[in-house]
Amino acid sequence: MKKIFLLLAIFWNGLVTAQETVTITANMKDCGENLYAFEFRAMQLHPVAQATLQEENQYEIKLKTEAPQMVYIGIPPNKVVPVVVGPEKQFTISGSCNYAQRSKITDSEFNGQFVLLQNKMNQYKKENNQ
Repeated sequence: MKKIFLLLAIFWNGLVTAQETVTITANMKDCGENLYAFEFRAMQLHPVAQATLQEENQYEIKLKTEAPQMVYIGIPPNKVVPVVVGPEKQFTISGSCNYAQRSKITDSEFNGQFVLLQNKMNQYKKENNQ
């Protein structure tokens, strides 16, 4: 009986996971009312949240996440910047929706490390003509 109770407790713990809310402040120009957070599924971007305009060129996006995940912030279809949400409860993106890939992510050590990794991979591709 104790073993069954223990197995049920372990199973229940796996089902019930705490969702964290991540707040992204986006200081972005040229977005209008079209700033979104997207997930990449089935070879397409799918909106998961729309930013709320706080004041001119300043938006807020709140996402619920159970584990770190990649989302894309910007305007559809191809003016987006990839970010990792989950490890930190809030961070800031600054830039322009017209050039989203050039946006800077601050207050996020995890995303800073992700950008460094991307740069190293791009350097490796250049060196090896890929």
